[in-house]
Amino acid sequence: MSNPNLPTPTIDAATYYDVASQQLHLVITYPSGVSIWPNDIVVNLIAPSSTTPTKVGNGAPTFTANTKTGTIVMPLALALASQGGQLTVASLDTSWESSPPSDPWKIPAINSSPFTSPPTASFTSLGSVEVTWSWIQKMGATAQQVTLSIAGQTPVTAMVKSPAVTATFTMAQANNLFMPGKKVAIQCTPIAPGLWATAVNTTFSIPKSR
Repeated sequence: MSNPNLPTPTIDAATYYDVASQQLHLVITYPSGVSIWPNDIVVNLIAPSSTTPTKVGNGAPTFTANTKTGTIVMPLALALASQGGQLTVASLDTSWESSPPSDPWKIPAINSSPFTSPPTASFTSLGSVEVTWSWIQKMGATAQQVTLSIAGQTPVTAMVKSPAVTATFTMAQANNLFMPGKKVAIQCTPIAPGLWATAVNTTFSIPKSR
């Protein structure tokens, strides 16, 4: 049941859908004049071919201290997200009454086209691993998250913003494990407005001394 007296949050531009985890990372903010709001929110999906909203889920966002901005992560199947459509959010009180819906947030287009060229890795004279690529401009990626993994070690992550095209991982970051013949796994996740796209995975072996 809708209750017009409940405050309506807005969906922030920081909201995004993560293809790999099939999760919606939702960021919401309440208006500046609102000081009290319900703990929970409800999220609805309006499919392109429908005007009737379908419930995605509900829950309690985690709010940054002394702010009106909260974050919540919800599962959203890739099959649904790939259809496009729009999401709305509403506050939800303990009586299961909800506020009027927010302005819609359009789910970004999800397709199989690459956002970058395939990544390549090299070992530098300084003992670092460099991962490079080129951007495919029409795809609109703004950054790429690059993760380097070595078996038994905590993965190391670098965030590279466009137009930069190189992520560098030092010997110190790898706990001095960049030894000849050592194999590392590299994962590159392109990031576009509202979307963490399909990751590209590759492996690289540290060259053996001649």
